[in-house]
Amino acid sequence: MVTRLRAVGGLAAIAVTVLSAAGAVAETPDPGCVSRPDCRFVGAVTLRTDQGVKTPALNRNMPFLRQIGGHQRLWLVLGERVDLRVGGPGEPPLTVVAHGQASDPPRPGGTLKDMVEVEFAQMDGSTLTNLTVRNGYARPLLYKAFLLSKGGDERHTSTCPVLPGVFSMENWQGPLVEIDLADFQLGDPAGTTITCQ
Repeated sequence: MVTRLRAVGGLAAIAVTVLSAAGAVAETPDPGCVSRPDCRFVGAVTLRTDQGVKTPALNRNMPFLRQIGGHQRLWLVLGERVDLRVGGPGEPPLTVVAHGQASDPPRPGGTLKDMVEVEFAQMDGSTLTNLTVRNGYARPLLYKAFLLSKGGDERHTSTCPVLPGVFSMENWQGPLVEIDLADFQLGDPAGTTITCQ
């Protein structure tokens, strides 16, 4: 069972309980990705747990973008922030524009034009894990999320569309090390209905 809190823009948080089924992730990291601009080396990850601070070492080169089942996914590790462009017709589905740590200072001026910013980190002073998705497009943003286990299993978790110019936050109890985000799409600009899936 996963308990989440969700807030969109400045709206109040809503508690949601989700039951998720596990499924296998059939993918291995590309060792050649170290020379690509959309890759990074991930060393030790700092986790706040009920038993204190833990620092598991991943120690591997990892692409931000990977293919699973014919679909491109954004692969994040706790503590990371990434800026993306969502592709239109004839373009790659996602392009990594920039990346850094979730603890990095905010973007100067706070502007996010025609990009999506995704941050995956634990909340300050808490064991909760937080995913923040900021939408800099003039259209609603839709995507899917999969929580990843140490053993390579995945659990689909529901997400809500992110309206233009605002952000959404998803929270899960306890530390999560990795997450996959997939099927990024820009919705109808006139659509204002939020249907979480």
